[in-house]
Amino acid sequence: MSIINTISGYLNKVSNLGPLKKIGEIASSVLNKVTFGRGLKIWSKPGVKTVKAKNDFHEMELANGMKVIFKQSKGTEISADLTFDTGTSKDPKGKEGLAHFLEHIVVSNTKDFGDEIKDSVYFNGGSINAYTGPDETGYTLTLPKDKLDLALRIFRAYMSPLEFDDKVVEKEKGIIAAELKMFEANPHRKAYLALAEMLYGKGHLLTRDPGGNSEAVMSVNKADLNNFHQREYVPNNATLVISGEFKPSKLKTLLTRYFGDLKANPDTKAIDHSKTIKMQVGESKVLNDDSLESNVQYAFKTRTFNHKDTLIASLITQALTGGNDARLNKKLVDGEMNAGKGIANYVFAYNSADKHRGHYSISAKPLDENREANFKAIDAVIDEELQDIIQNGLTPKEFQRVVRRMENAEIYKKDFQHADLGSVSSYRDNGEDWSKVFDYLKDLKAITNEDIKAFAAKYFTKENRLSFKTVGKGKGFDGEFKNALNDKMPNQNLSSGKELGMTAEKLAKVKRLSGGVSNIEANISGVEKYQHANGMKVQIKEDHDLPITLIRANFPGGSLAVADKDELALGVASGILGSTGTYNPKTQRRMDKKTIENLKIQLGSSFHLGSSMDHGSIGIRSLSHNLDKTLALFNEYLNYPALLETENQEVVKEVEAEFEREKKQALDFIEMAEKFPAVEAGEKLSRAMYPEGHKLRARTIAEQKQDIKNLKLEDIRNLYKKLYFAQGANITAVGDLNRETIDTKVIPVLDNWNKEAHGTERKPDYSRIAAVEAPKASIQVVTSKMNQPESSVAIANPAEIQTDDKDYYPALLANMIFGSGMSSRLFNEVREEKGLVYHIGSGIQTFRKGCGPFGINYGCDPRKVKESLAATLQSIKTFLKDGVRAEELEVAKSDMKKSFAMGAFNSRSDTIGTLTGMQLRGKDEAFINNFNHMIDAISIEQVNAAARKMMKPENFTIVITKPKDFKMEKVDTQNVELARSKPDPQATKKQVNMSIAA
Repeated sequence: MSIINTISGYLNKVSNLGPLKKIGEIASSVLNKVTFGRGLKIWSKPGVKTVKAKNDFHEMELANGMKVIFKQSKGTEISADLTFDTGTSKDPKGKEGLAHFLEHIVVSNTKDFGDEIKDSVYFNGGSINAYTGPDETGYTLTLPKDKLDLALRIFRAYMSPLEFDDKVVEKEKGIIAAELKMFEANPHRKAYLALAEMLYGKGHLLTRDPGGNSEAVMSVNKADLNNFHQREYVPNNATLVISGEFKPSKLKTLLTRYFGDLKANPDTKAIDHSKTIKMQVGESKVLNDDSLESNVQYAFKTRTFNHKDTLIASLITQALTGGNDARLNKKLVDGEMNAGKGIANYVFAYNSADKHRGHYSISAKPLDENREANFKAIDAVIDEELQDIIQNGLTPKEFQRVVRRMENAEIYKKDFQHADLGSVSSYRDNGEDWSKVFDYLKDLKAITNEDIKAFAAKYFTKENRLSFKTVGKGKGFDGEFKNALNDKMPNQNLSSGKELGMTAEKLAKVKRLSGGVSNIEANISGVEKYQHANGMKVQIKEDHDLPITLIRANFPGGSLAVADKDELALGVASGILGSTGTYNPKTQRRMDKKTIENLKIQLGSSFHLGSSMDHGSIGIRSLSHNLDKTLALFNEYLNYPALLETENQEVVKEVEAEFEREKKQALDFIEMAEKFPAVEAGEKLSRAMYPEGHKLRARTIAEQKQDIKNLKLEDIRNLYKKLYFAQGANITAVGDLNRETIDTKVIPVLDNWNKEAHGTERKPDYSRIAAVEAPKASIQVVTSKMNQPESSVAIANPAEIQTDDKDYYPALLANMIFGSGMSSRLFNEVREEKGLVYHIGSGIQTFRKGCGPFGINYGCDPRKVKESLAATLQSIKTFLKDGVRAEELEVAKSDMKKSFAMGAFNSRSDTIGTLTGMQLRGKDEAFINNFNHMIDAISIEQVNAAARKMMKPENFTIVITKPKDFKMEKVDTQNVELARSKPDPQATKKQVNMSIAA
């Protein structure tokens, strides 16, 4: 050790001696590499110890107090979450929102990475996000499995001293404050705060809005942010939860390297809310506000997080609202206690508990028809069921259903790389022994009925209950929004002055920071393909490691095979087939939805039946040892739906009642959706772009409502007979099965389905989504029914890109560069650099044999519409005129290849999805295995050409929403030059003259 210290001292002395300076730098560099960047500290005592290990999980702790939960998992990706025990409850008084503000700053203003963190992640096909809660601020990250080093360096950067200037603070301040203004005028926030006060007590820290308040945010300065970061973003306040395919020894080495030198802060203390919560049990509150939907919630104060109580609560929840056979669903939604007429749209129960608080809640939305009577009936039914549980507990059938469902879940979750990670983390964070997660099923079976009754008797009393009711008609926001739009505008357009976008210098930095690009690639082999004698095309990927079987079949049909007015009927058809069950007239066997659900639970199976634009789809998932029984049930489900029965009047009445419920639910959904300005903007947008008869021209909300009202049961029957049969289907199977299983068991069921309809014409009419002559540029203003103090802006034009075009992948790359994600030009130029919008992005909708739209969407303060639109159009102009940079294209290609490699085959569910998609497009495994080569071969010229084909400013339809009673500033884009491309010199002279008046 003394010799090494002598050498190190000598190197330090010679490092500044003229000619020897370079030698010293090289020697120091070599020493750092040999010692993993820790110099001579490599010989010090290891800084990471294993606290506990069970199954594939390891709990570790660093000497500085940093906690780590690690799962060894086989798969293609790393999932990591770094959380700090801090949030809005630690915001200083008068600085409410500081924790949330800091989260915005931290993501892209680190000392080591600068703002290249997100670029380094996207370069490797990963994703990154962040969130702030009352007591937790978290940063989530997904990367390829060989990028553990990068993941940990990013998290270390979040904990290192920040580097940002005042312009960054002022820009972010303007965005956050304006967004909070919008939320503060939202009546749903009013309801949230009123309920929070009842749950925790007036003025309690947990009643704070997670984002803070706009006035306080405007007072935040750089010193506030730095002080909060230095106090809270410290190792003894941090927990790393990570899953990936690497060894604990490797993780320990990297944890020591990147976090071992961080100093703990003994002054950082967690807040114990348990002693200050004053839940208003025994009280009730009614909030009358026509802007809200009617709803009622009952909450019972319970213990803080506890393993056994969690199990008991889950059993009670399943008994009350866990499926079709659950008590409250049957009585309130299905109307079992009201002659088959439901009195609630939905009802659900849940248990909410952590180390600070605990309450059990039941929430229901009454039907507006006879609303007051429904409120009283809901209260009576809930009280009756809880009293029954206090007296009698649960039935053996309820126990059996929950236990079997959990047993099945234990098998299926093994298909997912990061299973149990969240549960282990939650147990650990709440001070519970996380190894109990793996005894969940055993402990659940050990719960007795006496345990259930004791829990219910202790907590489910009216003296221990609070009741919170909102009464309204869902009309929209009230006039409070005016206060949000009368204040002085925050500072804006605080440009950094730096060059934006991916440059050669920036790309070199990204590569260096990333440690190069990931080596993972998507590939698959062993897919058996053949065509059955009946014409069905089959592909099978055997995987016998788990007793799981997945089968999916796609067949011609979809909404392109029906008239526009029947499209909503397709959605109702899928719902009613599942909710009405079966009736076999030959055997007179009747299975209602409750019976079928319970059979599926016993078998560990699930069914899928639905439709898309140009095809229908059916599928099953089953435990392989129950596949025969699952197929027998599926056969009954497909061939004897109660929907088709017309003779047995008892069955007919049940189906008619369910049909009316489905119609009411569909109308309820449409009526809720129409209140959101973005929905109306989308309707206006599509109707301006596409002519009558085109599939992408939206029917008006009024037309959709009338379609539902006019819908008859016979319409659904006819649709089923016309569209739903598997003749000509493409079949994909993945899992524990083989060709013999498909030929002898699966195909006979599909071949027998709706046999009478075989040969019926159901060809999708692709002419209905053909390319159209794009309309001239226009702007429309829509006054928000919700009166929301936000403007939603939608910009779109009909594109000319089809999924199987040579332009398809070049267009996707162009869109990734221009407007998809936080590294895109649009996001950086309009949101990050100018601070004009809350969110912004672009996308393109494509079909195999038709052309969808290209579109841009963003939200902003209504007072910033003019500037934000000008900035957005300017970004488009520059993008089309100058084209993409080679560096941007390299990053986009890498992102596309690596994200595909991470998601294509990470589970059996991913595999069947990928193979089904390829089959629909007429592709095979060769396409997948050559994917990287195909993407690499795309030239910059192809991307620029696809961008011009996709994005047509002279044909933009622009729809802007505004609050009513708000005088919007005139929007005039005459001075925004919208160039088409370099090859057209005249295009640079074209201008689009569009303006609106308030």
